[in-house]
Amino acid sequence: MRSRLFPTTDSPQDGCEVALQAAAFRADLEDAPEGADGLVGMTGGEQRAAEALVAFESVMGAQPDNAELFNNRGVALWLLKRPAEALASFERTLAIEAHFAEAWGNRGLALRDLARWLYRQLEAEYDHLTSDETIEEGIIVNEYTFTESGRRFG
Repeated sequence: MRSRLFPTTDSPQDGCEVALQAAAFRADLEDAPEGADGLVGMTGGEQRAAEALVAFESVMGAQPDNAELFNNRGVALWLLKRPAEALASFERTLAIEAHFAEAWGNRGLALRDLARWLYRQLEAEYDHLTSDETIEEGIIVNEYTFTESGRRFG
């Protein structure tokens, strides 16, 4: 995941706060041993991402066309293990600036993580539905009875 600084807002107070937050977020990403992946593993990494997310979201209304803001927001969401929301933020970035290379890469990583999450959910659902307990419960609830010639209802 890549993040880069974005210009300050028109409001000096909001702009300075968000610029400082973005700078700290960028420094954390660069200092992490494995980039964004390593930031969460660092002490307080998730807290830093959460704080950055709050700062980014506080100025979104004032800067609805700031592609770098939405990219940074997406990185923070991705670090917080919220790939669906991160993907939406990267999509917004690309709607604003279609040639934003970092956002394209970040979008791909968010899609990968979302696909992995969906696969794990489907796998867990399949394991549950094919467990002996669930099958037995289905037989009892639906009042299936089995005879030598096969099954019949009720």
